[in-house]
Amino acid sequence: MFKPVDYFKGHKRVLSAELELIRAKLEHTGNKGALAEIAFRRFLAAHMPRSMDIGHGEVVDLQGQRAGDLKGPGQIDVLIIGDEHPRFSNFDDPALYFIEGVLCGAEVKTEVQSKHLDDVVKKAAKFKRLKPDNTGVQLSSNEVKVKRYVERRAYFLFAFSSQLEMKTLLKRINESFMNQKVDPSEFIDAVFTLDRGSAILTEDHRDRSIVAGQKAPPKRDWEIYEDDNTLLQMITWLHLAVPRLTYTQSFLPGYLVKT
Repeated sequence: MFKPVDYFKGHKRVLSAELELIRAKLEHTGNKGALAEIAFRRFLAAHMPRSMDIGHGEVVDLQGQRAGDLKGPGQIDVLIIGDEHPRFSNFDDPALYFIEGVLCGAEVKTEVQSKHLDDVVKKAAKFKRLKPDNTGVQLSSNEVKVKRYVERRAYFLFAFSSQLEMKTLLKRINESFMNQKVDPSEFIDAVFTLDRGSAILTEDHRDRSIVAGQKAPPKRDWEIYEDDNTLLQMITWLHLAVPRLTYTQSFLPGYLVKT
């Protein structure tokens, strides 16, 4: 009989052991981070539908907006790519992707600290600012999920460990969003940490964050799970949040003929 709790706890031990080995071999922070990202992408690839690929790099939309480029805080560590996207390169290599073919993005940290959160917020907002052309898209989903995960693709943070307890981490993220005057539609959607648990933004957060045309600080809008089931929560959320899109016509010509 399949035991999902035990199964994902086993994978948590594997990922933690991989990070321990990486830290034992390497000293350079960038090298350790790159190998940790590979380990996490490998885990995701094994647990998402076979119609999806896992990549990383930059994403562009038809308006010319770009996320993950040199003008921002860095590349996007994880991209979940739908089967409508052309395979221009090996998914192990960083590449340029079109937002219509991207279903979700994420940032990976070996250890998340307070000093990282402004960049986390910037990357999330820049990614969620991209506007896919959903003309001709067929999907089965409710209105709330279309607004949150189709009109703006989902984005989350994954950390192998956190210096901050989950509630403190979320408080600092909320403060950074407010300080940077980020639009409520560009909030990060979820946070997953192996040692502190997980948190998922509730469905009505963005609507309740707008009061008389002003952004109000988010309060009690996170579903928090301070337990040992981070990977189980994350995979469950991804399978619910990541849209299954079918395009009745290819989005690629819009980029090929763009002047």
